[in-house]
Amino acid sequence: MFCIFEEKNLIAIPSGWNIEIYDLKTGIFKKKLEGHSGHILMMIKLQDGRLASAASDNTIRIWNIMNRKCEVKLKTQQEDIWGLNELSSSILVSGAENCKLYFWDLDQEKCILTKQSQKQGIIYVIISFENQLIAHGEGHEIQILKYQKSKDTLKIQQIHS
Repeated sequence: MFCIFEEKNLIAIPSGWNIEIYDLKTGIFKKKLEGHSGHILMMIKLQDGRLASAASDNTIRIWNIMNRKCEVKLKTQQEDIWGLNELSSSILVSGAENCKLYFWDLDQEKCILTKQSQKQGIIYVIISFENQLIAHGEGHEIQILKYQKSKDTLKIQQIHS
């Protein structure tokens, strides 16, 4: 797993508890993001150019890769976050071994909604067209949810499981 920041010519690669940043053209090491106290399990590039990482220390961190600062730290109740994705510019969704989806408001720095998802752990959280979210589990099952985000609310409706 890795995240490419083409506009900055950088690539982010997990390395144990840290994230290493390299120059995309030369491969030269540039910097290290430190802060997790567990292995990094998932990373995604956010729409605003920041990096989100989830680790076995039950945290999700939002990083500014240019100044190496962790700007947001979300403490989860999840174990082993395998799925992580961005619903909108301020909402993340995570899925994990405990079979739940957690919806995070990055502006408020807290979980705003929890949804029981499947019988087995969630491996992938995919955002598809028409405001649909697909959660894929260990037991080869998928769940399709439709989401609607307004200024103050997030509504989730199950379509298929």
